[in-house]
Amino acid sequence: MKITKLSLLALGMSSLIACQQGPKVDAKVAQNAEKKSSYAIGLAMAQDIKRNVSSVATQDKDLDTQLIYATISDYLSSGKAHLDSAALQATLMDWQKGMMDKKTKNNEAAAAENEQKGAQYIADQMKANPKLQKTASGLVYEAITEGSGAKPTGSQLVSVNYKGTLIDGTTFDESKGQPVEFPLNQVIKGWTEGLQLMSPGAKYKFIIPAALAYGAQERPPFIQPGSTLVFEVELLKVK
Repeated sequence: MKITKLSLLALGMSSLIACQQGPKVDAKVAQNAEKKSSYAIGLAMAQDIKRNVSSVATQDKDLDTQLIYATISDYLSSGKAHLDSAALQATLMDWQKGMMDKKTKNNEAAAAENEQKGAQYIADQMKANPKLQKTASGLVYEAITEGSGAKPTGSQLVSVNYKGTLIDGTTFDESKGQPVEFPLNQVIKGWTEGLQLMSPGAKYKFIIPAALAYGAQERPPFIQPGSTLVFEVELLKVK
């Protein structure tokens, strides 16, 4: 989260708490024609603030949200800041850096664990299915249906139907019968390599280890760092 967003959040919280220190609001206000717009604006701001506070707390579970509110209340009532502007900005920047470092470490740990699970999955699948083959790069594939004609190469456009799942069977993406077209060299390495094994009309299964997919990158909401991906791909056309 950027400092500018934090500043806006703090401003919104300040407004909310300032309102809380004023007159209490009852249900009649929401029905008053002259006051209804003011109430609606205040309600929308309050709901947005609540979502933002929840989001910040989710990102960093070590934050003391009660202290955040208490600090705002104290500043509004006294006007005193216990950090000057330079210290405030430095502290916020340190917090953001700490969050980035924490996320990097968490991603690295998750990637290592998921890569191990993926390797075991591939070993189990190859043991159970003798039709699976593995290339020198680590791509695992099975020819479900063979096609005919020239195989794609380089940056040629290909048109495909596909379904992608995680190793636990969760579907994270699929064409749903609506062909997708893309240059062969602008997709993950596992697809670039795998599609060059296929002729138009072929349908293959790919098991793609993280090194040939998204590596240690996270692709929310389904793909975690180090994920091994499973695809069924039908090559329709090569252009």
